[in-house]
Amino acid sequence: MFKEKRYLATLVLIALAIPLMAATPIDPPHGDYTIELVEEMRVGPPEGAEHFIWTPQATSVEVNAQGHIFISDTKAKQVIELDENGRFLRQIAGPGNGPGEFRALSSFQILKDGTAVAFENMGGGGSSFSFFDKDMKYKDRKEQKSFQRILQRVQFSPDAQTLAANYIAINMEKRVMANHLGLLNRELEVQYALPSFEVPMPNPQKFGDADYWSDYISKSVKASAEGLNGFMVFDQDGNIYMAVANTYEITKWNPELEKVLTITHKYKPIPNTEEEIEATIEPIRDMVDSMPDPNIKSILTENVIRKGILAAEFPPAKWPVQGIEVLEDGLILVLHDRNLISKTDLRHIFDKKGQFLGTFSHPVVFSILGRSNLFKGGKFYNMEENEDGECELIRYGYRLVSRKKTGG
Repeated sequence: MFKEKRYLATLVLIALAIPLMAATPIDPPHGDYTIELVEEMRVGPPEGAEHFIWTPQATSVEVNAQGHIFISDTKAKQVIELDENGRFLRQIAGPGNGPGEFRALSSFQILKDGTAVAFENMGGGGSSFSFFDKDMKYKDRKEQKSFQRILQRVQFSPDAQTLAANYIAINMEKRVMANHLGLLNRELEVQYALPSFEVPMPNPQKFGDADYWSDYISKSVKASAEGLNGFMVFDQDGNIYMAVANTYEITKWNPELEKVLTITHKYKPIPNTEEEIEATIEPIRDMVDSMPDPNIKSILTENVIRKGILAAEFPPAKWPVQGIEVLEDGLILVLHDRNLISKTDLRHIFDKKGQFLGTFSHPVVFSILGRSNLFKGGKFYNMEENEDGECELIRYGYRLVSRKKTGG
């Protein structure tokens, strides 16, 4: 049973990661504004410095109020701290079974009060939260195990009283797992949930059958093709922004769960080209390679993944919403396209009232397991690959500018 749940977690991430579909073509309005970036600092992997060798598909960025940078690597199961100039300060925590050590690090988040929380998805229905004080010293750990609510990914509200969580619920009778995104309290009770979708459970008697896994991947991707993957993010005041991938509608809710704003936008759908569908194979394989379980690596080979993806019958266009981020100044960024060929993100910019302002495009490292960029403290932190294929962290200053003034 444990091994079966562990494979399920891997396949859920695959299904959630692939951009699939959008709606009816509509000509978009043209905003006059964009975000201008000015590079301030670049931190790369100097020779012999193992703390700066990061796994692109498994690396996340966090920043505290002092501008210190925290890099979490789920493959290495560690969190390191850099100062505001990118110099290595220390390792906050690393792999192990002791207090403040990680068995299956999934995410690391700095909270509004300067403390931090690490989430571990350990498979088999188990997960844990490790809490750190303002000095990044380990305080305590909370563990939970449930096959009815298996946490996959989480984000805490700024005060850590609420969390947005992707979780799956196993129905052994129907042999399906329901994928949910919900707003949970500290006791992990669901306060609000977006629509869910079901994918079949794998048959453990066929785990060694490559053709079976290709067929399973294909069926799982088809099951998620309705675009019911959801997004929930918090702003610094604890307001919640929600969206479902297949509909360009972002709703803002206050901490009391009262709806206060709805953002809609007309757009021109972006085609799912054969080239981009083929390009989804590499990052999924890289994600599998970054996992510690050798059994998963030996089963989900590149050929197995390719056969499943190419048989999945992708819809003609991508989802219109692929992510949300709310900046400290109130700007709302909606991820509209992630291009796996050019390795760039296209985001739509809205002001705090929901008025469309323009678009913003930037390089991206496709990270299924991590968060490869972050706006914080008036800066934009972005993981990028250099010409040698190495992962670097770049800090930019940014500002909202008119394209008319820049000539863009």
